[in-house]
Amino acid sequence: MAEARQPEEAALDVDAVDRPAFALTDEWPPLRSAVHAHAKHQLLFCARGSLTLEVDEAAWLLPPQRAAWIGAGVPHRVEAAAPVALRTIYFAASAAGVPAARCAVFAMDGHARAMVQHAMRWGPEHAPTPLSASYFDALGRLCAEWADRAGRWHLPVARSPEVAAAMRHTRAHLATATVESAAAAAGVSVRSLSRRFTAETGDSWRAYLQAARMLEAMERLAVAETPVIEVALAVGFDGASAFTHAFKRFAGLTPSAWRAASTA
Repeated sequence: MAEARQPEEAALDVDAVDRPAFALTDEWPPLRSAVHAHAKHQLLFCARGSLTLEVDEAAWLLPPQRAAWIGAGVPHRVEAAAPVALRTIYFAASAAGVPAARCAVFAMDGHARAMVQHAMRWGPEHAPTPLSASYFDALGRLCAEWADRAGRWHLPVARSPEVAAAMRHTRAHLATATVESAAAAAGVSVRSLSRRFTAETGDSWRAYLQAARMLEAMERLAVAETPVIEVALAVGFDGASAFTHAFKRFAGLTPSAWRAASTA
């Protein structure tokens, strides 16, 4: 991702904004941030494009159908391979009723997305009013409800360059990747990759492949006109039946039901 760059440090210092809550609109080219943390809680939503969020030992994909809650003081890193439009709401660390989780990623239906978009009217320069205060309070409490239903839709993060290379190869070749091709991309033997993968992630390379396939399928299913069988083939399944069974086991919904909920 040669075009990626750091977000401009000269942009707004969100921790210096003296507001109980405020919204921020950002348009970014491909980016790769350093690990950082804010003194405020944040609700991170990608209105256009997709973002990868890393917290602790996990990485989440954030297409426009998912948002992330990141607790105050939690170190995190974001990355986007293409331009993105971000909508972020910051809450004071003392805010009541918000999620207690360090990080939670949850689905955003049409109503939730509309609420986040509407909050953009209250930027960092707004003078708090009873209306804005009650709106942000309600949104923070809804985040707590959404976080309680958060899915475990994340991938582990590599600790070594070799496992990172194997992960990149796997995500780039979901339909055709094998443990042999991943090991070749990493420059290690299959046995060595399998051992190191388990040591670094606590799971097997095959489990990583399956989770990566499901997360990619979730993003593709958000495009309403893409046939389910086309999604299945793109992520490495031979037919719709096996794909539907695997997807339901992973997401708790059939692909069609997931699509309906994501595009509502």
